[in-house]
Amino acid sequence: MGGVQDRYLRHDAAGDMFVGRTVTGLPILQPEFAVLPPHFAAGAEIIQSAKRLCFPGLPESVEYVDEVALASLVYHIDFLRENLPDTHPLFQSALFANVELIESLRLNVDTSGSGCAIQPTGVLPHVTILTEILEARNELREEIIARKADMQKITELQDALCGRLVTDVSKLLEERVCQSGVPTCNSLADLVMKRLENVGVLQLLLPRDDVAAGHAGLDTAVEAAEPSAKKTSHHVYQWGGAMHLFPEDMVLPSGTAEQALVNWCWGNTAKTLPPYRQLCPFDLSNRNQRKRLCELKFLMKKN
Repeated sequence: MGGVQDRYLRHDAAGDMFVGRTVTGLPILQPEFAVLPPHFAAGAEIIQSAKRLCFPGLPESVEYVDEVALASLVYHIDFLRENLPDTHPLFQSALFANVELIESLRLNVDTSGSGCAIQPTGVLPHVTILTEILEARNELREEIIARKADMQKITELQDALCGRLVTDVSKLLEERVCQSGVPTCNSLADLVMKRLENVGVLQLLLPRDDVAAGHAGLDTAVEAAEPSAKKTSHHVYQWGGAMHLFPEDMVLPSGTAEQALVNWCWGNTAKTLPPYRQLCPFDLSNRNQRKRLCELKFLMKKN
C-alpha cells in the first residue's frame, strides 16, 4: 500500500472539503455540488440594520459569523415555519415581528458564487464545467425569451403600421379625388357599359347602324304614314348569352311581297314581334334564316 497510498490518497484540505460536500448530501454529478452556503450580497445597508436588530452588542470579531447565521436563518425560513410550532420563541424575536424586513433580506440572499467574495472549494473539474454549461444555458434561455418578446413587438408594430398605411392611403386618395373633381365612379360606369354591350342590351337601346344608314327613307315614310300610331311594347328574349328582340326559334315567314312589306314595317302583332327591319343576323340562330334576312333586306331596298 506504500506506493498506492502515497500516489492516490491525499489527505489535504481539498480532500476534506470534497468529503464535506459529499457528506452533506450534495449531488456529485450536478452543478449544485458547487453550491455555497446562504450569504448576503455585499454592500447592502439593510443587512447591517438587521444584524444590529437581531444581534445587539455582538463583538466585532464574530461579525461575519452572525451575518452567515442570519442569512441561513432567512434562507430556511419557510422550512422553519413548517416544522416549528407557532409558539416557538424564534417567532417572537424582533426579526420575525418585522415582515417587510424579512422579505427585503430574502431578496439579498444568494447561494451562487457569482459576484461574491467567497468561492466554492473542494469542487471537481467536471462540476465546474457543468456549472458553466448551466450558466450558458440560462443566458441562452433569457436571450431567446427576449428575442421572442422583440419579435412579438415587431409583429404588433407591423400590423399597426399596415392598418395605418391602408387608412392613410385611402384617405389620401379620397382627398385627391375631391380636389381633382374626377369621380372614381367613372371607371365603374365604363365597366357597366362594357358589360351591357357584351350581353347585347346596348344593341337593343341604341339605333342600328345598318337600319339608320340603309333604311332611313323607309323609316321616315313609315313614321310619316302613321304619325299618331300607338307605340307597342315588345318582349325581350335571352338566349345565346345575350339579349334579343326576337326569340331563338325565329323563322321568317314565306309569302308575297306585300306581306313581307307589312312585316318589315309593322312586325307581327299577333306574336308581339317588332318590325322586321330591326332584325340583325345576330338575332337569328339559324344560318338559312340569316341568308333569307339578307334577301329580304335586298328586296326592301329595291322597293
